[in-house]
Amino acid sequence: MDAANNSEMRPVPTERVATEIRDGGSPTLNAMFRSWGAPDPLIVVDPAESDMRESRLVTLLRYWRGMPKVKDLPNCEDLDPIDITSTLGIVMLLEVLETGDDYRYLIYGQEIAERFGRNMVGQRTSDIPTHPSVTALFLACYRVVIETRRPILTEHSAPPQVSATSWRRLVMPLAGKGGQVERILVGNIPGTWRNPS
Repeated sequence: MDAANNSEMRPVPTERVATEIRDGGSPTLNAMFRSWGAPDPLIVVDPAESDMRESRLVTLLRYWRGMPKVKDLPNCEDLDPIDITSTLGIVMLLEVLETGDDYRYLIYGQEIAERFGRNMVGQRTSDIPTHPSVTALFLACYRVVIETRRPILTEHSAPPQVSATSWRRLVMPLAGKGGQVERILVGNIPGTWRNPS
């Protein structure tokens, strides 16, 4: 499949995958990844620091936990990039659009852009030219983070046109003044370098 041709992609079963993730796994998502020879993605809801396996993700998780709160979540207005300069290359900040069905990239770290092959600032998650399994993973995890108000850690294989073999992502909700999730902070660590096909 040519992942750059989004018009050929099937609709993403976001709600079904989100429900499965909340229930402890996702057979639908696993089957989608297996369809192109990739292993099942790792998904950990409310991960511990010991799950991170990467110091920059630990730094982000500690920062998120220590931010001033609105109700039970960190306040998105208190996010200050100066406080997390050591992680900025792997940080994405997303704006929640409409009813949480899509997301716009406000920040897209340089390390991520270099490994993915493009900068997604200003674009939507649904616009990413990738395999539908990856889009399903992103959209469903963002939905679960909004609904559960808890972080999620994922690791998944990347399609062959990406110069990273995999991505390890920490996804964390940020609330606006009213307490609703308005932004999503993501730490995104690329796996081993490879020449994209």
